[in-house]
Amino acid sequence: MSQTHRAQKNASQRHEREYVCVLCGLAGDDKIETWSTRVKRIMSKLFEQNESPQGDEAAARVMRVEDWESKSEEERTAHDIVAALQEEGTAYFAGGYVRDMLIEKTHGERFESKDVDIATELQPDEVRRILESRGFKTDAVGASFGVVIAHKEGSREHQIEIATFRKEDRYTDGRRPDEVILIRDAGKDAERRDFTINALFFDPVQRTVIDYVGGIGDVEKKILRPVGNAKERFEEDYLRMLRYVRFRNKYEFSFSQEVQRIIQESAEHIRRISGERTRDELDKMLTLERNYMAMNDLARLGLLSHILPEVMQMRGIRHGKAHFHKEGDAYRHTLEALRAMSLAEYVRRMKRVMNVSHEMSDDEARRLFNERYGTEVAWAVLVHDLGKAVTREVEPDLEWGTRVTFKSHESESEWMAGDIGWRLKFGNDRREKVMWLVRHHMQLYEIGKMRTSTRRRLLQHPWIEELYLLDLADQLGNFPAHAERFDELLKFLEEERARPPEPKELIDGKRLMEELDIKPGPLVGKLKRAIRDVQLEGVVKTADEAIAYAREQM
Repeated sequence: MSQTHRAQKNASQRHEREYVCVLCGLAGDDKIETWSTRVKRIMSKLFEQNESPQGDEAAARVMRVEDWESKSEEERTAHDIVAALQEEGTAYFAGGYVRDMLIEKTHGERFESKDVDIATELQPDEVRRILESRGFKTDAVGASFGVVIAHKEGSREHQIEIATFRKEDRYTDGRRPDEVILIRDAGKDAERRDFTINALFFDPVQRTVIDYVGGIGDVEKKILRPVGNAKERFEEDYLRMLRYVRFRNKYEFSFSQEVQRIIQESAEHIRRISGERTRDELDKMLTLERNYMAMNDLARLGLLSHILPEVMQMRGIRHGKAHFHKEGDAYRHTLEALRAMSLAEYVRRMKRVMNVSHEMSDDEARRLFNERYGTEVAWAVLVHDLGKAVTREVEPDLEWGTRVTFKSHESESEWMAGDIGWRLKFGNDRREKVMWLVRHHMQLYEIGKMRTSTRRRLLQHPWIEELYLLDLADQLGNFPAHAERFDELLKFLEEERARPPEPKELIDGKRLMEELDIKPGPLVGKLKRAIRDVQLEGVVKTADEAIAYAREQM
């Protein structure tokens, strides 16, 4: 059957289904309606469908991708789902997978999309009927938004999200649409998406990219452009301003002066976005190699002062004329420290910290870094010097005339980081971890001067690797960098790893109380810690020696 004949047949079947679907109420909501209201809604839908017939790819740019093939199990599952759905209607791959595939084909830059999503003209009940008749398992996870999850029977590993084409009503709150209307028009579905590069469809059966909004051309020119009216797109969901910055820096696309102006004029509205959504978007930015550029874009577009004003307060907080921190103010140092995380010398030393082979590829090492540590290291880099804005002092100095100091800035930074974590809904564990890293980020400089027991206790901390990685970024963010100094500090960690397992404690609290005839209380814990310190230093080696040492301390 020719593609044209098939499209005509699908269109005929589609209008029959739409008519029956609307009359039965399957395409609308299930609220109780008066008869007159129901008739008006039915007629409205029929007129909408007649005015916007689906399947007219003549209005779209179509590009063949002859060499595409399904390489992963997820791609094969998604391909089979699309093929099944296309027997009764239109279905495509949509969203990030199509964007990244086209960027790789056009510019040779590979980006791994996590999911393959499908968009279709078919209603959720139709999707479930078709797929379940072909052995797939389905769940209607977002029926009101027309979303179905499907996977092959016997395996939930590769779950595919299938969404019915839709258009969205007004966004009166600047966050979410007042109403979602399921439709059968791919072109109108593309028009409601945020950016042209995200509004592309891909037919894996015909191996064609379908473009209703100019996304193919924008990918070719490396331009990031909102779909349709830029101001309206941002007003629909102000989080798109952050997404715009992220995509620009992920793909190194350019954006126009007009878009910059619109974002600057709308920047204050970013406060209307929840802490969770803002945090999630910032998390994604901080995983980018150009995370420092993303932060600077947020600053110059006026967004950073509304979401992370503490970072903006570091602007103009200069370090003085000393031989280190010649990069300028604390804000510039922070950006340089973030930039350092993308440098080859950071990745090379990062492998040593992670205790992996130096032969591991840099890309694989970065992936492992993100899997093992998440974004907490990058967050700690971003906020480790916030306290400098409130602790800066100028003191006399014999060599330089004056010297700028930031005494206890790490403590101030810790509490400011905690405030940010609370505001952005980090969760207690993440918040505590970032605060700990910030509080201790100066400690590694003193590690060679520490008592053996104190040093070993620090080196055995569960977050010690993250602390080293924060310190490495901090060192490389200086002008000039002090990477050799870091190598000296790293030797302590490598020596600790080479040690045999730590010996068990010589004495427990119960026996200590019996031997010394003392009651439970803070003294017991204090004595146990003191005994442990001298045990690790090799001063005491038996329980009797530990008891004798404890008597001396009393």
